[in-house]
Formats: sequence, C-alpha cells, structure tokens
Amino acid sequence: MAKFKGKFCKKGRDKINEALERGRESRWRQETATAANVVPIISYDHEYAACDIPDPSQQIEIPLDENLKEGEWRVGRRVVELGILADGLKSCQLCSQPLHLNDCTGEKKFGLGHMLLIRCNYCQLVNEIPTGSRHKTIAGDIAWDVNTKLAAGMIDAGLGEMHVNSLLSAMNIPTIPPKSIKCREREIVPHLADMAEETCRKNLEEEVRLSDGNLTASFDGAWQKRGTGRAYNSLTGHATLIGESTKKCLGFSVMSKRCRICTNAKKKGAPPRKHACSCNWTASAKSMEPAMACEMLQDIMNTGKQVNTLVMDNDSTTIARVKATVDPNIRKKCDSNHTRKGFTGKLVDMSNTFKALKNVKVRGHVERCFMYCVKQNQGKSTQLEEDLQKIVPHLYGEHDKCGVWCRSEKSGYKPRNLPYGKPLTDQPLRVALEDLFKVYVGKVEELATLGSTQTNENFNHMVASKAPKRISTRGVRCLPEDLR
Repeated sequence: MAKFKGKFCKKGRDKINEALERGRESRWRQETATAANVVPIISYDHEYAACDIPDPSQQIEIPLDENLKEGEWRVGRRVVELGILADGLKSCQLCSQPLHLNDCTGEKKFGLGHMLLIRCNYCQLVNEIPTGSRHKTIAGDIAWDVNTKLAAGMIDAGLGEMHVNSLLSAMNIPTIPPKSIKCREREIVPHLADMAEETCRKNLEEEVRLSDGNLTASFDGAWQKRGTGRAYNSLTGHATLIGESTKKCLGFSVMSKRCRICTNAKKKGAPPRKHACSCNWTASAKSMEPAMACEMLQDIMNTGKQVNTLVMDNDSTTIARVKATVDPNIRKKCDSNHTRKGFTGKLVDMSNTFKALKNVKVRGHVERCFMYCVKQNQGKSTQLEEDLQKIVPHLYGEHDKCGVWCRSEKSGYKPRNLPYGKPLTDQPLRVALEDLFKVYVGKVEELATLGSTQTNENFNHMVASKAPKRISTRGVRCLPEDLR
C-alpha cells in the first residue's frame, strides 16, 4: 500500500496520481497565463458544420482544433438542472471533499437524464452525480423528471418518438430510446385523465352558476381521418360539449374501433396481454356522433344537472337519438354556419338545372340576402317570415316591399352582383327559388334562434394539431391524451 495526500491507495497509484496532478496544475497555469491573448475556440457539434468561421473581433479565420475531443461525455450537449448538479458536486460521498467536473471519467445515460461518474481527487472514489431530479412511479420504479416532461411536451406538441429524436439529434443532444419515452408517456396518461375530468367538472359548476340552471351547450364531433362528406370510415372519433356562457369544455368523449394490442394478438392467434384497451365502439364511424352526444348528456344528468338546449349542426339523427334515449324535452338550436352551408349547397345543386346559378357572384348574392335577413331578425320569427318572402321579388327587381335594407330608392341603383347589373329574368328559376324559400319559411322558429358551434370547431382544430390527420404519431390509444 502507498499514501497519496494522507490517503491509502494501491502501490504505484500514488505516482500516477502525482503525475496527473502535476499535469493538471501545469495546464491550469498555462491556460491562466495565456487566457488574455487566446481567441476563444469555437466548438463544432456536427461534421457538416466544419467550416471556417471568422472571428468577429479580428476578422481572421480560426482553424478547427482536432485535439479538443477528450472524452465521450464532452461531446454534444446535455439537459442539466444546475441546482442538482451543484449539490452533487458539493462533496464526495466518502471523504466529503469537493468534487470537480474536470475529473469526470464517464457517464451513464438514462434518456435525457445522465449520471456523471466523477472521481474524487482525495479518496479516489468514483461518485455518481445525477444531472437532474428523479421521482418514483406508481409501479415503484425510479424515473427521471426530464424524461417525463419530454413525454408531456411530445403529447402537447403533437409529435412522435421519431420527431423528438430528430429534434434532439439536430441539437446534438443524446437521443432517447422510443421504448423509454413510451413508458413515460403511459406514466402520465392517468394524471392527464384525472386533470381533464376535474377540469370539466369545475367548468360545469361554473356554467350552471352563470346560466341560472338553464344550461345551453354547443355540440360537435370530428374524426381523425379526412373524409369526403359521403364516406366515413375513420377508426376514431371525438366530440365535445362547450358551455354557451363560459365557452369552456363541459365534457368530451372519444370512441375507437381499433386497439393495436388486441389486433396484434389476434393476428398471432394468442390472447392479448393485460392492458387498457382503447376499443369501445364496433358500429360505423358515422354513428359515433349520436352515441357520443348521448353519452356526454347522460353523464351530466348523472351529476344532477341537465342540458336544456343543445346547439348543433342540422343533423337530425343526433337530436332524434338524444330525445329518444336521454331527454325528450331537450331543445335544439341550429348552428348559423351550418345553416349557411346548407343553403349554399342547395343553390349549388340547383345550378345543375339553372345556368344563372353557375355564376359564383349570383350564388353569393342570394346567400348574402338570406343570411342578412336571418341575422337581422334574431328573436323575431314573425318579421323573419315576412322578410324571407321579400328576397325573391328583390332579386327580380320588385322592390316595393323591400324596406330600408334595400338601396333601390336611390337613383341609378344597379345590383352589382347580378349579371350585367340587371335583375334576374329567368321565370323557371324564380319558381324554384320561391319553393326553396318556402322550405325555410317553415323553419322560422329555428332560424330566429340560431346558435354557434364555432368554439367546438376551434377545439377540433386544436385536436388536429395534436393528432394530425395526415400522419399517425403515437397510435389510436393516444387520442384521449391529445384531447386532454
């Protein structure tokens, strides 16, 4: 045995330690003496960045020094919590002497978390110094906080494991195995679910308080696959209820026709392993929307609350299912945007028969006349009925009943959006338009109390940014996480 600085060590090791210390002190004196005259060396992360970068002060080219690579732990960047690292370097676990980062001999990688192996200069003990905080999972394992935060950020940004590793590689940060980040993703799912349900419960209480018990909520659904409007075969769908007063989510529902674990087990002819199965629907994708509406409204009724008015699109199937299975007294409000689209769609269908409606300006003019009439008479069904009957005569130059919203009383009036600035003259088209407006005259009670599902559409857009329709980032079972 030999001694080095009063500590016992292996024979011959004392000379090695003395040589290392002399070399370290020599390098420190040399760097200190020349620090004022040395231009800072620019480190390069990647081979593609190995180009001459001029010094901003001297405007000279600095060649790349290939002798800078001293160890693997010096290569690239790390995500470090400075407080945790400082506490770890405070003292050695054996002799309580301070540690130095320069004495690092290696590292153990745990995703974005790292354990630095730092040798003590006094007792030669190799200390394991963490670069970040850790926590115990529900299963009893130890997980790094930075990996869990990365999984939460991946869900929030709508990315997948490959996207995250591509970003880390570009930043020259050691990547994380997909299996590791998937474990952390599954760790936070129960917490996201609890948080989402608790938020909806608080929003419902606030909505009841602001609406004095007369709940009005907007409802809309969406699918995770682009559709044509005629064929719906998406494997997943979601829907939301949003309060009219608070504009906050009162409830959400997710339905899926596929579970990846069950599907793979079926292909192998083996029973699926124990898991949280995401498959909760077996019928068509089109029938998901009525089922989700009934599910959310029933959940609210189970809490002792009741939605009195439902704002939704012009889908008669959903409201019929709700009245048949949940509440026969619930009222429906049509969405103004869907009403406008439905009216425009009928004009487009008529354009196959009448040439004048092939002109986009003509269709737009008829649509604006219809929506101006509806918007100006909200809450006035009698006046709305009268004004709807004045639109067709207005289009054909008969302005004696138009009133103040028409500019025909001005001299030289010309309808700018009609062909050649002249009123329409096609009589068969007039008969068809009158028949079309008679249909809407019969719905004046609905048209006079239009609502809006724009908040639901905004929410659907947010979901599409978290779970893009053009790609599959993390599988079907991750859609509930994106909603939350």
